[in-house]
Amino acid sequence: MRSRDGDLARAQDLTEAGQVDEAYRIANRYLKFSPNDPEFLTVMVHVMLQSDKIVIAYALARRVVQILPKAAGGWLNMGRAAADLSLTKESIRSYKKALSFAPEGEQRKNTLVNMCAVMINAGRFEEAEPYAKQVLEIDPENRKAISNLGFCQLAQRNWKEGWPNYHKSLGVDWRPQTRYFNEPEWDGKKTDRVVLYAEQGLGDVLSFASMIPDAQKKAKIVLDIDPELVGLMQRSFPDVSVYCTRFMKA
Repeated sequence: MRSRDGDLARAQDLTEAGQVDEAYRIANRYLKFSPNDPEFLTVMVHVMLQSDKIVIAYALARRVVQILPKAAGGWLNMGRAAADLSLTKESIRSYKKALSFAPEGEQRKNTLVNMCAVMINAGRFEEAEPYAKQVLEIDPENRKAISNLGFCQLAQRNWKEGWPNYHKSLGVDWRPQTRYFNEPEWDGKKTDRVVLYAEQGLGDVLSFASMIPDAQKKAKIVLDIDPELVGLMQRSFPDVSVYCTRFMKA
């Protein structure tokens, strides 16, 4: 016979593992008979966030905080959903609520990270910086907090600390790091050949491409770029070898 708590734990584990279809099936079965169960509703919020069904996640998160208005986790999820819908003010209010109900622990750390990120996206760098520092007081090696701090510092022209902190964002989930035949990372010194590769959005790539002429003064450049930009880059930098091998399926 199934146990509710056992099924809830399984649904939560499946969500953590990214197996959202099975997590949805379990949560949906319980919510058919108990549609206001906040724990299974929370599972559904995570499922919808991971499935890029942000509007549904937002509506479900609102219901959870109505049922449990003093639960930090509910407000954290509300902040995430609101941020994904570019509801910045509502996201910040939700994160502040979460912080008021999470004096310590993992939820507080995650909320601080997210609060910092939403303020960075809003261009509020001076306000965002203390949140990054609070995370680092809890977890000094937190790479998201370090890179967020770097963003804040660079935006405020603190180059000396900002660049090293920003560099530590390389390899996190939103800045995947590619190794080409285990070659070392370039240190900017003069050398024979360097591979520059794209690891962010098209707009960022176009912006960063302005540095290619400076890089060419130090090395022969090979550019590994999004397929959509190959022609543009070939025309713009005829002395650069341009490929899109990172995006080819094996």
